[in-house]
Amino acid sequence: MHPVELPFGFTAAKRWKGGLHLFMSCLCLLLLLLTIQQPAFAQKKRVYDYSTGEPVLQETDTIYPDEPQRSQGGERTFPFMVFEAGLNAGLSTGYELKEVFPFGNGAEFLLHFNPINSNRLFVGPMFSFYYFTNYYDYATQDNLIWWGFGAQAKYYIKDRSKTRWNVYPAVSVKYNRVTNFLSPRPGYAGNTLDVLNGGGMSFSLGAGITRNLTYLQVDYHAFNPMTKIDKDLKDQFNTNAGGLYEPYQFNKTRMGFGYLNITLGIQLPVGGRR
Repeated sequence: MHPVELPFGFTAAKRWKGGLHLFMSCLCLLLLLLTIQQPAFAQKKRVYDYSTGEPVLQETDTIYPDEPQRSQGGERTFPFMVFEAGLNAGLSTGYELKEVFPFGNGAEFLLHFNPINSNRLFVGPMFSFYYFTNYYDYATQDNLIWWGFGAQAKYYIKDRSKTRWNVYPAVSVKYNRVTNFLSPRPGYAGNTLDVLNGGGMSFSLGAGITRNLTYLQVDYHAFNPMTKIDKDLKDQFNTNAGGLYEPYQFNKTRMGFGYLNITLGIQLPVGGRR
């Protein structure tokens, strides 16, 4: 008999087929073992971390004190940093603000730090932006931009890593700037006219509720900025006087910009868990 050399593709296919049979046999055996072993390992329903999927350590779980620094897979902690972003809408309560702009809306951005192991106190910097608008006349609208940066602190009633629902009080301190200007309404052309600008410190106190990583917060902003008429507008007033009268004197004025704010936002953990 003469040896017959089989094509390479034929032998490779045969070898692949044999390996597949061996893999399927091992898989079936593994599934059978898992099925047999499951009653022995059946326990009460596990509780898992909503954000990581890790099991939560239960009171009845076995702990091994003899093993130094044993890693407990079910122990949950909350991230050290959390980025927050929210959209807000509000109602003006300050006398000067509500006379022209009864409602406003805006956004806020925060980076909170979790310095205590209890996962309740969160502090960090924040930036907020508010925009107000109203119709001045048929072709002109009045605008106010209010932005500020500062710090905020929240204290949650419960450990953040152990509950889906939570509530908290919040306080913040910010330095703010405001700019008021007139602009053409949509569909009209014209120049923008700056009216006044100013700034000052604001303080807010509020409370919020969270579910998982979303939050709803209501807070009141106490803000009384020191404002002044824009220099170009002041010069325009004096030019129009034509030298017949004494130049207009415009003094700085403190205005009431109290504001009741409602924010709906999300929280994004940054980095790993401590």
